[in-house]
Amino acid sequence: RERLEFASMMRTAGAALLCVCLMGDGIATPQPRTRKLRNDRFFPKPAELSNLKHSERRRRLLANTSACDCVNIGWIAPFEGFSGTLPAGEVASLTFGGGDCLAGLQGDCQPGGQLEGAPECDPATLDATLLQLFNVRFWPSSHFISWLISTADQCQPYQFITAETAALILIPPVLPPMVWPPPAVGLLMLMYSSVLGLPNTAYHDFLGNWISGPQWASFGEADYMDLGFSKGESYATNMAFREYLAEFSSPGDFDPFVDASNRQGPALVYPQLILERLVDVQAPNYFEIEYFINLAWEDRRIFTKCSSALNTEIDPADPCSFYWQPRVLLPTALGNDDEPLLVQDLGLTTHVGAEMASSPEQVFPGHERSIAYKQYRQRAKFLVVLDYNGLPFDRHTLNFTMRLPPTDTADKACFAAGERNSTVVELPGLQLGSHWQEGEMPAIWKGLPHQVRRSLQPANQMWDIVDLTSDVQRVNIDPLLSLQSSEWSYANNPALVFRETVVSGSPERVEQLISDGGNMVCEVTFSITIERRNLYHIFNYIVMQLVLVVLSWCTFSVDPASLDARLGISLTLLLAINVFQIVLVDKMPETGSLSRLQWFTILNTLVLGLMSIESIIVCSCWKTHTVQLELDLRLKKFMNNQEANAAIRRLQRAVRSSRMRRARERLEALQPHRKLEPIAPTSVQLSIGPGEVVEQVVQARRSAGPQVDVAYLELFMLESSSWRYRAKKRWERRRKRVVTGVAIHGDFVCMCIVFPVLVAIVFAISFGPL
Repeated sequence: RERLEFASMMRTAGAALLCVCLMGDGIATPQPRTRKLRNDRFFPKPAELSNLKHSERRRRLLANTSACDCVNIGWIAPFEGFSGTLPAGEVASLTFGGGDCLAGLQGDCQPGGQLEGAPECDPATLDATLLQLFNVRFWPSSHFISWLISTADQCQPYQFITAETAALILIPPVLPPMVWPPPAVGLLMLMYSSVLGLPNTAYHDFLGNWISGPQWASFGEADYMDLGFSKGESYATNMAFREYLAEFSSPGDFDPFVDASNRQGPALVYPQLILERLVDVQAPNYFEIEYFINLAWEDRRIFTKCSSALNTEIDPADPCSFYWQPRVLLPTALGNDDEPLLVQDLGLTTHVGAEMASSPEQVFPGHERSIAYKQYRQRAKFLVVLDYNGLPFDRHTLNFTMRLPPTDTADKACFAAGERNSTVVELPGLQLGSHWQEGEMPAIWKGLPHQVRRSLQPANQMWDIVDLTSDVQRVNIDPLLSLQSSEWSYANNPALVFRETVVSGSPERVEQLISDGGNMVCEVTFSITIERRNLYHIFNYIVMQLVLVVLSWCTFSVDPASLDARLGISLTLLLAINVFQIVLVDKMPETGSLSRLQWFTILNTLVLGLMSIESIIVCSCWKTHTVQLELDLRLKKFMNNQEANAAIRRLQRAVRSSRMRRARERLEALQPHRKLEPIAPTSVQLSIGPGEVVEQVVQARRSAGPQVDVAYLELFMLESSSWRYRAKKRWERRRKRVVTGVAIHGDFVCMCIVFPVLVAIVFAISFGPL
C-alpha cells in the first residue's frame, strides 16, 4: 500500500511537472517518448479490441452483457480498474459494474455452477477477496482460481492466461520469478502492476518484448526507462520488485503453502565441524587451525537441486543463487595479511523434498522438506591468550567463534548444535597409537569416541588435542541496550539519555526485543582443549636441573677445611642453573605470574645457594672446633704438671685480688664510714656455693664483724647468681656443643636429610596442585 501511494504520488508529481513545462513561455512541447521494444513478438488480441486503448476496451467490456465478456470482467475489473477506495459493501457491485455482470458472477455460485461452494460466493467474502488482491502474496480460494482459469480457457480475453501461468501466480507454492515464462510475467503485470508502481497497461510492454522471469530479475532502473516508463515509475518498480525478490532469499522458516512472506520462526543452521589439523600455537598472539565445516539447514522454498553451487552473487538465470545461505563471520580471526584462507569451497548443495518436487525423480528419498548444506575447508588464525602457570604440564582451551551477520538476527536464523554432537577431530597416529581402531577411545581423549578419527595430516610436535566442544549463544548487537556507564553519563550523554528514555518509556518493548531476538545474533563457539607434550621440557629442563642439584652434593665429600673448593663447585652449578632461567625468560612471553618450570628453576637456584651457605657454615664451625681441640690437647699436657698447677693458682689468686680490690673500693665509696679489714685471698673457700654466700653475706651484714670480707662475698654472689652470668655460661656451653655437632655431623645431616627434603619441597611447590 505504501508502494502504491508512492507510485501514485510520483505519477501526480510527473503530471504536474509536465503541465508546468507545457504552460511555460518559450518552452517547446516535449515529444512523446517511444517505448523501445526488444523484439517484435506480440500476443494476439480480440479483433474488435485490438485497436482500442485500454480504458476504452475496459469501458466496452463493462457495457457488454454477453456471458463471456461479462465474466471476463473477473480478470479485468479488479486488476485494472480497482482503486482501493471503494466503500465497504459495494466493492463487488462497483468493481464488476453491477447489473448483468455481477448477476452472471452470482449465477455461477448457484448449484451446478463453476463457483459452487466457493467462499467468494458470500458477498462479504467477495468484497474482502477483491480488497486483498492488492497483496501480491494473497491467494484466492481454489474455486475462485478454477473459475478464473476456466473463464480464460473459454473466452481468452488475453491469450497469455492459461492454467499453467495462473498456477505459477495464484496457486501455492509460488516459485521465484526467475523460473517464470513470459506469459506468467505478463499475468503478474496484469494483476499487480499498480501494486508495483506501474500503469495498468504495463503488461502490454512486457508481453510485447517477451520478457521472461530471468530477464525481469536482472532489470535495473534504466531497463524500465527503456520500456518507456517514467523515472519515478522505474525507481518505485525497481525497489518494489527487489523487495519481492528478496523474500525468496531471506533467512527464516517459511511455509510456501501458507504465505511465503510470513516468517514462522528462525532458520536453524546445524554446524558440523571437523578439526583436521592444529597447525601452530603462537601465544600470546594466535593459534592456527585447519578445519572443514558443514552448515546444514531446512528451507521449504527450495525447488531445484543444486550441486556445489559457487555463485556468491545473484544470477537471474540460476535459481541456486537465490537460495538463502548462512554467511559466517569470524570475529576473533586475525585480519590484514593473516586473513582466513579458503582452502577448498564445495559450495551449496540442495536436495528437493517431496512437497516441492515437480517430479518423483527429483525427490530426495526420505525427506518431505527440502534441505541445503554448505561446505568448505578453511585455514585461519585466531586470537589466543594462554595461561602458562602450568608449564610444562599445562592444558589450554583455544576458542574460536562463528557468528551470523547482524542482518541475520536471532529471530531470522540461529545455530543449533550440541556440546559434542557437532564436532569431530582428526587425531594423528602418534596420539592414537599404532593399535587404535575406529570408535575406540584414545588414552588422553576426554570427549566421545565417535568424535575421533585418524588423520593423515602431520601431527603438531608440541600439542595433543584432548577435547573439542561447541556452545551456541545469542549476543546483543544493539548498542542502545548494551550501554552501561555512570550516573553523570546517564544524565548528560545523549545516547544514554535516549536509552533511558526508551527503556523507561516502554520497558515491555525492550524485553520483547530481547526475547524475540530482534537485537540478538547467534554465534557458535568451538573450544579446543590441548595438552602439551612435555617430554621435551622434562628431559631438557627438569632432568638436567635435577642432575645439577644432585652433582652439588659432591661438595659434602670435600674436606670442610677446603672452603674454596666447596664454594667453587656450588657456585659453578649455581651459574649453570641461571643459564636455564635465562633460556626460559627468552622463550616464554612476559606474563604477570611464574610458570611451574620457572618456579622449579628459581627454587633450584635457592637450593644451590643454600648449599653454598652450608659450606661456609660448616667450614667456620670446623675451624672453631679444630682450635678448641688444639686448646684441649694443650691443657691436657699441663694437667699433671705441678709447676703449671702452681702457676695457675697464682694467676687465679691475682685475678681474685684485683676483683676484691675493685669491689672494696666501690663499697667504701658507697659507705665511707665503714672500715673493712683486708683478708688474704686464700682465706676464701673456693668451693662455697651461691646459697652459702648469700647466707654469709646476710650474717655479716647483721653482725658487721670484720671476720668476713663482705665485698668479696658480694662480688662472688653477683657473679654466681646473676641470670646474665648464668645465661652467658649456658650459651657458651651450648654454642660449643652446636659448633662441635655442625663440624662433625653437619655434612652428613645435610646430605641425607636436609637437602633431600628441600628437593622434595621444590618438586611439591613446582609441580604439585595449583
